[in-house]
Amino acid sequence: MMRLLRYTREDEVAADRLGFHNMIRAGWNPRGLLNLMERISRLAADTGSPPDPRADHPFAAERCAAFREAMKRVRDADSLTENSLSFRVMKIGLKLRGVRL
Repeated sequence: MMRLLRYTREDEVAADRLGFHNMIRAGWNPRGLLNLMERISRLAADTGSPPDPRADHPFAAERCAAFREAMKRVRDADSLTENSLSFRVMKIGLKLRGVRL
């Protein structure tokens, strides 16, 4: 039963693509997704263990490459919002609670 609830890598790639395009439609710069995936990729590399080929998520490095390619097709990315006041306030609140960003 639990096996039926798992998503495939293709599902995860589709979710990445939808999230990327939804951010653009909302007026947000999707560069943050690339930054997040690069951070995850670095953390995965720091563990020194090879990625699990059975994992249902695409490897972070693959996701980074896909986001880099998608960013090449974004027109006027610099005009999209990256760091609103409410986002900065949320980050300060997280840091005050000890969350490392």
